[in-house]
Amino acid sequence: RCKLPKGKHQWPAFWVFGWSTEFDVFEFICRGPRKPEFSIHKWWKSECPDQKKVSRGAPCYSSQTRIVDFGIDFSEDFHTFTLEYEPHMIKYYIDGIMIRYIPRYYDIKGRPINTCNLGPGRYLTEAAFPNDGEPVQVIASQSVCKKFKDKKVVWPNFMEVDYIRVYQKEVQQDLRPLK
Repeated sequence: RCKLPKGKHQWPAFWVFGWSTEFDVFEFICRGPRKPEFSIHKWWKSECPDQKKVSRGAPCYSSQTRIVDFGIDFSEDFHTFTLEYEPHMIKYYIDGIMIRYIPRYYDIKGRPINTCNLGPGRYLTEAAFPNDGEPVQVIASQSVCKKFKDKKVVWPNFMEVDYIRVYQKEVQQDLRPLK
């Protein structure tokens, strides 16, 4: 739960980073406190099919980043940003409302599969989807953008964090974890 900095020259981010995976719970990259981005990235270069095409400092795979204007100025009040990670789906929420999901599997025509009950057949996978069981770190950060196109920079400026919570679902009795 946080309140974001004012102005377009800030880069507040809340992310989870592991050995090869980055989950961006949110990033507001220099566009002001109205346009969040939500994405996942895979950084492990050995998993890239053609390492020569991967530029230095760029992820191997990325989900499609969503830049969304919700009509809300996230610097005016506190909001809760949530990411749910399950073996077959990643879901993004703002204030309890799901705003994006990234499935692990797609059918052969590229349509997302929104269930974990997969029958026999051929499936496509989201290349940026994280590896199961990878240890991760939770990071809240704020940077300043390098280039200022206008002179209306708001200083001082900061992201206020009320709390960060991490939960783990418990497996119900008589069920085993999905792999």
